[in-house]
Amino acid sequence: MKSSCKLSIIIPVYNIEKYITQCLDSIVNQKGDFEVIIINDGSNDGSDAICKQYSKNFVNVKYYITTNNGLSAARNYGLSKSSGEYVWFVDGDDYVANNSIEKVISESSKHDILVINYYKHFESDNTDELFTPKIIKDPIRRFLIGQQMAPMKIIKRSLLVNNAFSFPSGRLFEDLGSMYKLASFTNDFYFSNLAPYYYRMRGGSITKGLSDKNIEDRYWAIDEIRKNIPKQYFEEAEYQAIINIPIFLLFLITQYRSRDYRRLANEAYEYMKDNFPNYKNNRYINDATITNRWHRILLWFFRHRLLFVCKLITIVRNKRREKC
Repeated sequence: MKSSCKLSIIIPVYNIEKYITQCLDSIVNQKGDFEVIIINDGSNDGSDAICKQYSKNFVNVKYYITTNNGLSAARNYGLSKSSGEYVWFVDGDDYVANNSIEKVISESSKHDILVINYYKHFESDNTDELFTPKIIKDPIRRFLIGQQMAPMKIIKRSLLVNNAFSFPSGRLFEDLGSMYKLASFTNDFYFSNLAPYYYRMRGGSITKGLSDKNIEDRYWAIDEIRKNIPKQYFEEAEYQAIINIPIFLLFLITQYRSRDYRRLANEAYEYMKDNFPNYKNNRYINDATITNRWHRILLWFFRHRLLFVCKLITIVRNKRREKC
């Protein structure tokens, strides 16, 4: 498989005219042997005009327009148009650090998959918070319990193409339901100290809502991992289930009406009991170096169905944070 450059940066775009300029500006003027592939997923705002201008001004920027088929379809299309030795899926409402692309290219060139750190960028107060990764010795287990977000992985393109990898269309949490597959393609992971990515925390992004589809697709993603992961990594799948189902719901307890929350919590309780009956003994949850104290407290309340107490302390905790 011939490569025309070292790195293909694939950027799906859908109605993000407010953010796409910052994203592209953070990339196009950097040094390095890379191409930028923008996939306009049927935007109906001003994103098209902005992206067209960048494709005219920069020879390494390629611009494609597709009908609106969602993030996964846009990424898959971008992958089919890429020619880099490695690919980096960057979301169009995020951005990358100055002078970081050459470093990313250098570190990724020695491995199949480079796993990077990142900053959470809080739009509400314009602050950044470095995400601290979980560290264990086994590279595959470390990968499987980590954040399953595609932008935090720089991946050898041949690894994806030769294994017919694609993101699942029509789903939220497409990363959670697909990134785990990389562990069956290779064991050559390198966990970098670089933190070149800024992940924007904004209320309107597609994974933040409290819709039925949000909940449904979380279960779908965990089922994908549970059904397909090799048996020796079941505990890692179990850990992702704990983080993404009961703990996720408990974080949002104050945003649901009581009857809705009780229903969702009961569904989560039954799901965990049926599919992960020994989850309370999960070694990663019980390891204070991997799972923070607040997560462990929330899980204890969930297991004992003390939802009212959990809601009360969550409200108090949130109010204290607001005062800080």
